[in-house]
Amino acid sequence: MPRIYTRVDPAIRFAAKYVVLNNGCWQWIAGSSPTYHGFRYGMFRPGGRDDGQVNAHRWSYQYHRGAIPQGMVLDHLCRNTLCVNPDHLEIVTNSENILRGVSPNRTKTHCIRGHEFTPENTRIGKRGNRICRKCKAWHQRRYNAAH
Repeated sequence: MPRIYTRVDPAIRFAAKYVVLNNGCWQWIAGSSPTYHGFRYGMFRPGGRDDGQVNAHRWSYQYHRGAIPQGMVLDHLCRNTLCVNPDHLEIVTNSENILRGVSPNRTKTHCIRGHEFTPENTRIGKRGNRICRKCKAWHQRRYNAAH
């Protein structure tokens, strides 16, 4: 006898995939993404197993609050990337999200070759990354000598 599948409302399936913590976070307990720079994000299939995956926190925000404007991202105000509580999410630009975040590279005081990141020795790149002026000069000298 063939199986008959019935579609369950995505909101009902979604609610079964998180638990509410004491701090108000809706902790995602279903599938998550591979670690991305040390962070994991909940993944959700709104249409069931026949549909593609989306980030669970993005789906939650759009379902409860509305659309996320093109080019904008969601910042987890609670700093818990597995939280899907729309009250803990805020729409920001990607650069604002990076500035607010806790990145291992932001806490570094020296470059990979041991030069200190001081205002005199540090340049900010196009992507917002810090560039050591001493290392950049060394690379430029090597490049010029080779060409």
